[in-house]
Amino acid sequence: MDTMTKLKNVNESLRKIIQAYQTLLLENKKATEKAVQSMREMDEKLASTANDKG
Repeated sequence: MDTMTKLKNVNESLRKIIQAYQTLLLENKKATEKAVQSMREMDEKLASTANDKG
């Protein structure tokens, strides 16, 4: 295998890794946003319950 072919193979491998990493980051972002939204909703429920009792 000549050097150019090896470089092309390495480049393709890196491209696939970067694409997979980008996908992972986007999924992580969505999961984080969902978790934050759930925490906000729970906080609002707890605050409402506390206000009703107080």
